Amino acid sequence: MCVTRALSGLGLAIASPAAFGIIGVNIRQEPARTIVFAAFGLGNPMGAAFGCIIAGVMSSIGQGSWSYLFYLLAGAAIVLLVIAYFVVPPDPPSVSGKDLRIDWIGGALVTASVCLFTFSLTESGVASEGWKAPRK
Repeated sequence: MCVTRALSGLGLAIASPAAFGIIGVNIRQEPARTIVFAAFGLGNPMGAAFGCIIAGVMSSIGQGSWSYLFYLLAGAAIVLLVIAYFVVPPDPPSVSGKDLRIDWIGGALVTASVCLFTFSLTESGVASEGWKAPRK
């Protein structure tokens, strides 16, 4: 279950920049653009708060009832995927001479460095002397 939870977080980390890009490309007029960005930014903390409440209610119903949330979330994701397929317009064709290749090595290095930084922050609280001594 920890692996699937990690994959869920990874999916959000991948989807958020793409969603910001979709919003930025498709909504050009102000103040509508600002309102959409604000609503999208508000959605993450509100979703986290409501998710905790729903998870608490589901876990109090009975033993093992929390596992049904995975099925509920998978169904919601499939419905949203189908809706997005019909609603989100395709990218316009690029006519500029820009180099649009992806920097895979840079992306891997940034991801590894952020993971190691997060690991060092979480493990520093476990060490007996904090940042003063390495963990044995």
